Amino acid sequence: MRRGFHPGLITFSLLIAFGIGGFSGCGRQNSGPMRYPVQGTVTFEGKPIATGDIVFSPLDPAVSPEAAKIVDGRFNLSAKAGENRVEIQAAHQKTDQKNVDESGKPVPVFESYIPAAYNKDSKLNAVVKPQNQGNVFDFTLNKEGT
Repeated sequence: MRRGFHPGLITFSLLIAFGIGGFSGCGRQNSGPMRYPVQGTVTFEGKPIATGDIVFSPLDPAVSPEAAKIVDGRFNLSAKAGENRVEIQAAHQKTDQKNVDESGKPVPVFESYIPAAYNKDSKLNAVVKPQNQGNVFDFTLNKEGT
């Protein structure tokens, strides 16, 4: 009986070695703080914002902000638990003005209509709770920024 190299034995040994490595903590790494579903509405002067952006910026500067599109006055995103400063942006097309691109083609001009009190100077906040339901925030904005 001759003994020698057996490819199946090496494959089996490698599977065992990597399998044990997987159980000992190798593999998937934690990708940071848990995120929780957040949803809500945004109105301006009593009407849903047609399109815009919303940003949840944690007060902890070590945690990155989360952003989402506002569509028909609604938004959905995933955010980390904790207190957040909220910024809202939206713009509408100015029908009386057009810019021109480098080829001479007219390009629409957009103007922000949300007061700075809701974006760069925002005092809006939202506390995201560590739960998979119930993080619902409704923002009612006005021209005065109050």
